[in-house]
Amino acid sequence: MNHKTRSLIHALAYQAAAGIHTYGQCTADGCKKTARGGAHCSSCVEKALGARIGKMAAKDLRNLYIQREHTQHDIDELIGEIP
Repeated sequence: MNHKTRSLIHALAYQAAAGIHTYGQCTADGCKKTARGGAHCSSCVEKALGARIGKMAAKDLRNLYIQREHTQHDIDELIGEIP
């Protein structure tokens, strides 16, 4: 896997991080969506990654990162309820 592809995968994971974060506007030209850390939003990253690894693979990867975010949130809530 080349560096650019690895960087795009990291960027996708970065946008799906669990916890409270501040968001700004996506830095991609013309995009008005929110993005964590002043980076590209997950939609723009998915599009760029899709050009490298295929649209379906990029979409599946994005969905897995989102699912992981939700799962981590559920784990944190459950752990918080343990006396």
